[in-house]
Amino acid sequence: MAKKRVWIVGGGESAERDVSVVSARTIFHALDPKKYEKELIWISPQGQWIKKDIIFIEQFEKVKISQTAHSSKNLSSLSLSEGFHVKTLPEIVFPVLHGPLGEDGSIQGFLEMIHVPYVGCGILASALGMDKEFAKILAERANIPVLPYFCIYDLKEAENVARKLGFPVFVKPARLGSSVGISKVTSMGQLLPAVKNAFQYDTKVLIEKAIEPREIECAVLGDPHSFEPRFQLRASALGEVVPHSEFYDYKTKYLAQNEAGREIPARLSVRQTRQIQDYSLRIFKALDGYGLGRVDFLIDKKTNKVYFNEINTLPGFTSTSMYPALWEFSGIKIQSLMDILIELALKRGAATRRLKKTPLV
Repeated sequence: MAKKRVWIVGGGESAERDVSVVSARTIFHALDPKKYEKELIWISPQGQWIKKDIIFIEQFEKVKISQTAHSSKNLSSLSLSEGFHVKTLPEIVFPVLHGPLGEDGSIQGFLEMIHVPYVGCGILASALGMDKEFAKILAERANIPVLPYFCIYDLKEAENVARKLGFPVFVKPARLGSSVGISKVTSMGQLLPAVKNAFQYDTKVLIEKAIEPREIECAVLGDPHSFEPRFQLRASALGEVVPHSEFYDYKTKYLAQNEAGREIPARLSVRQTRQIQDYSLRIFKALDGYGLGRVDFLIDKKTNKVYFNEINTLPGFTSTSMYPALWEFSGIKIQSLMDILIELALKRGAATRRLKKTPLV
């Protein structure tokens, strides 16, 4: 049986690009070399597509992910300037891109246009999942509770919104992940600096009521419309993030050592576990999700009430990432997980190719 040619596409132009380095390495090594001809494609901060080998990732990781590593100067020192020419397209793409132009439907739309199957959610689900406001709107329509929030487009709106919500609040770029640009605000004096920081990353900022939460995550896998057992949509066991800082910010996730732990399975009642799994499947379907997603929830420590926080349609695959760890605990090892994701992508690609491209006469 011929090997399938897979491009693992990482990097990108968003503020989250460094995180994809570690995920790309995990995926590269998890794809069975007997089944797949693997190629690593790197998108530079300037938008160049560059062919690399796995040694590049090892070199990049020695630099260490840092809050100052988001400049083209740091990246260019790793020889990201050379170009490449590709004569033939791959059979499938595994995008390992986080944030805008990677997780928001942009690359998904590009791959649709060149007719290359890809792992993960389609254009619509990717765009909706990336936008925290629209994800929350859909959650509410699916009868899933969310915390009170407002979105603003101008600094002048911030103080009025904060007064309506009451402190403390979280201030977040509306269309970014990995906790980039997020601040917890406890007073009016902290508000404008936090909002200005968030506006560095997005033109829309979400301000949300803060609670004292437990952070619970659920992994989703499959095709919502399939009846085949291997591809049917399913929810994993639940995991709990246990940050030792005030909240699970970018530094805690990727920079600090031993700053956060995780518990799998999360210590929840059977009823609450099933409720969160049900919510995860419902929001995934509401967004028209496909393939994979990680759904994040907050549980109020005072009331024990569950709130939908956000959905990640291209979750990370780092050593600390919940998505592969939750499926490992749920009985699907990472190599099998890769196979299922590839098969799901090829299945959708085949279904798309069968569609008529000319009108009926």
